[in-house]
Amino acid sequence: PTEARFCSLHIGGLSATKTKKRQQQPLKGGENRHPISSACCFLLTQPFTPCTIRNGLDDVIFKDLGFGYSCRRLSACMAAYRYNNERKRKLNENHGDLGPISNVKMLHDENIEDDSGCCLVIDSGFSFTHIVPTIDGKAIRRGIRRVNVGGKLLTNHLKEVVSYRQWNMMDEFMLINDVKEKLCFVSTNVNDELRKARSRASVNYFDRNYVLPDFV
Repeated sequence: PTEARFCSLHIGGLSATKTKKRQQQPLKGGENRHPISSACCFLLTQPFTPCTIRNGLDDVIFKDLGFGYSCRRLSACMAAYRYNNERKRKLNENHGDLGPISNVKMLHDENIEDDSGCCLVIDSGFSFTHIVPTIDGKAIRRGIRRVNVGGKLLTNHLKEVVSYRQWNMMDEFMLINDVKEKLCFVSTNVNDELRKARSRASVNYFDRNYVLPDFV
């Protein structure tokens, strides 16, 4: 017998509403659950979502699943909202113990300039990256940008580097993607990392080991 797999998402967007409807049908079952018509569906979306996809989601949420309410927000806005809340909480916790000069130094050390609520969210995905400027958790629509750089491009680059220097891995995308997720890291201090890379100490600092599978 053959196995058929259906994916309702394509490059981050909903491409098959019927498939998504079948996937979400278990939400409607259960005797002890509250009526779904009185529940609210909280939906996280991405910028530049086409109107056809938004309308298809509304059909699934209201007509097929029967939700009574729906709240749609950008995921970047939720990240900015949490960051601003945590920043304010840290300032309130340390306000009573630190003087004015210490408060200024603390803000500088944590890269917090003021209390304006401005936050730039960089949401990097598999195929592209969204740069979303926000103020008080609300996105500035005209400032949103999308860059066609994501995890897929980084994996392909690592695949080429490994193939040219070590083993031929041009046909091993999943394996190199696993190598990237386990061994690579995001630098928190680019200048310091580049300085270490130029020195002899980088031989031990940046070396990583990964045992290739033998497929036995």
